[in-house]
Amino acid sequence: MLFTAKKSYLYDEFIFTSAQAHKRTSALMLIIFSFLPIISKAQISGTVTNGIQSLGMNGVSVVLSTAGGSLITNTTTSVTNTPLLTAGGFSSIGASGSCRANITKTASWTDGVSTLDIVLINRHILAVQPLSSGFKWIAGDINQNGYVSTADILILRDLILANISSLPKWSKPWQFVPGSVVNAPNNNFFPLGTPPAINSAGFPSMENVFGPKLGGGTEIYPTWLSPIYDIVLSTNSANNQNGFYGVKIGDVNGSASFFTGNATTRESVAFNTENASLEAGKAYTFQISNKELAQNYLGFQFGVKFDSDAITIEGVSSPNLPEFDKECYNQSNIEGVLRVLWLANSGKPQLIDENSFVTVKVKVKKNDVRLNEVFQLDQEVLPLEFVTSNTTEVYPSLDLKVEEDKSKEHVENAILFPNPVQDLLTIGINNSKGAEISIIDILGRQVLTTQVNAGTTSTVLDVSSLVSGAFICEIKTFDTVSKKVFIKR
Repeated sequence: MLFTAKKSYLYDEFIFTSAQAHKRTSALMLIIFSFLPIISKAQISGTVTNGIQSLGMNGVSVVLSTAGGSLITNTTTSVTNTPLLTAGGFSSIGASGSCRANITKTASWTDGVSTLDIVLINRHILAVQPLSSGFKWIAGDINQNGYVSTADILILRDLILANISSLPKWSKPWQFVPGSVVNAPNNNFFPLGTPPAINSAGFPSMENVFGPKLGGGTEIYPTWLSPIYDIVLSTNSANNQNGFYGVKIGDVNGSASFFTGNATTRESVAFNTENASLEAGKAYTFQISNKELAQNYLGFQFGVKFDSDAITIEGVSSPNLPEFDKECYNQSNIEGVLRVLWLANSGKPQLIDENSFVTVKVKVKKNDVRLNEVFQLDQEVLPLEFVTSNTTEVYPSLDLKVEEDKSKEHVENAILFPNPVQDLLTIGINNSKGAEISIIDILGRQVLTTQVNAGTTSTVLDVSSLVSGAFICEIKTFDTVSKKVFIKR
């Protein structure tokens, strides 16, 4: 929003006019105040503009009041972008006075947030492709600790998978950076293309970036970030660079809906599904594959809606992708939804081809069940997105096949010895897909746990620290759950 202030003998008013909208950018808004002194009162006009590539924003609430709290104007940037804001008088404010601006934008926490943002944050951490501006650093600082790290990826993944509904360290999805920081003569807020300084721990961070403090003075990032800032109306034009840049937290690639019409259109998607009939009481493995576009990927996400009255999901895995574990998906057999998100944590792209890259184990609950009717891709649950090795988003079609699971409770043949045991318990299993082994006491508490890699036929647990008595050894694989009792001497 560009403001121009002029002195007037007669009255004070805000008049906001439109800026030309240019090509779509990263959802950042610039408001710059520029004052031309004439005499004792002020007349202000301006436009709302995106700060990176000069694209306007609408739906932005701007409340101006006197420093004492008296309302000057309360308006919202318009859908048409012309005019952006309506006029509002403030005769009590003189040229050397000040006012207070409260600027906000309502949005979903997940708006503009996807696996691509996680990939970009990960590449930044690995120093493959550093985030290029302070705005992107703020968007990627999910836990608000002053720098971008793996912890931010974990929180953002939980948001996309709907494990959490908001980002706990932030009060609102959109935050606003005052222009007085960005345009400060001493570059308190580092300029575009320039990474922040290295801190004492050796990490690039924003912990030495200063901003304005409400009521005067300065504070260290991120304390100064707030929807409310004081604006000083000064006769010195050099002091009037007091605009705002909008930043959607989590959206480091700038895809959030900052203007009507720029929201991503979600086309209908569906599995290429074979016409298979499922029988009640039987277990099946759903194999999800990609024949349309075989190439290397840095990450992907997709959502599924399933008929929870007809099937129950018992497990999700990936036979071919490294680093795919239970943190990569979120399922609800009550709501009938499954969300899957995988990231190449190492930064090395992985090939996904016609082979199954995700398998879902289900149990059928009733007869006359058709595969294509009970298990469907759903953009509302989680939009389909694949990120290629050059960080391009693609949306390939996915194939869905099904096979009856004829596997038996082979882990029931697990052998525990010695039993009773005093120190080391050896567990022998028929294990082809990996397993999780847990030791549970008589109160149902998990006291020990370990992961066993695929192909491992035995493992040894040190149980010497356990009290004497009976324990349960629980062995979970993708196919089965088995429990064996042993005695600790």
